[in-house]
Amino acid sequence: AFSRVGSFDWTAAVSVPLAEIAAPAWRSALRTLAAGLAFLLAGLGLALLVARRITGPIASLRDLAAAPDNDRPPSAASSGLAEVDEVAGVLVAEARERRAAAAALRESEFRLRLALDASQLGTWLWEAGGALSGDARAKALFGLPPDARVDYASWTAAIEPEDRPAVEAASARALDASDPHDEFDREYRVRRPDGRLVWLHAVGRAAFEPDPARPSGRRAARIHGTVQDVTERRAAAERQRLLLREV
Repeated sequence: AFSRVGSFDWTAAVSVPLAEIAAPAWRSALRTLAAGLAFLLAGLGLALLVARRITGPIASLRDLAAAPDNDRPPSAASSGLAEVDEVAGVLVAEARERRAAAAALRESEFRLRLALDASQLGTWLWEAGGALSGDARAKALFGLPPDARVDYASWTAAIEPEDRPAVEAASARALDASDPHDEFDREYRVRRPDGRLVWLHAVGRAAFEPDPARPSGRRAARIHGTVQDVTERRAAAERQRLLLREV
């Protein structure tokens, strides 16, 4: 800095090293930068802790939702997050309900299989489009192996020609959406591949789906049913009839 001194022809000059002037500013800037960096690192560390606290319970929720049903009762430990704990509680409740429903279904299937085995009933399913399927016992009643493929044509071909029209009429009536009689119940003769003639009793019920475009408001979807060999029963009834006739 320069300044003239009074009336004298003097000029006073004052100088300070630039580093001393800039040093406080640099120190202030460095302190500000260090404080900002410290706050940034602290924020990142806090965010990491919060993220780990959140992602851990969420991963537990994912594992809980994907866990298969087994004998171990489903449970979830408290995460400390109310929202996560609420979702975990819902998942645990649903898992328990699912396990209970699966157990009830297995018990029902077991009882059904016992009933089918005791009565020697085979089960079959006829789709409205013509697809036909049955279990091993139903196929055995027709003299077929368990892996045999059965369709409507092969089924009707196995039925004795004299019984075929009545069987087809009964099935058509059961699938008729305008007819309230949705059941199929017929006894008919079947010629097995080995030439043996047997009497079968088939019972079924048609299932319908809504169809507003039809006058009846519904359309046939399938028929579920059972089939049983009644050859011996019919033979016994015939023997009894002949016996009573002789008497």
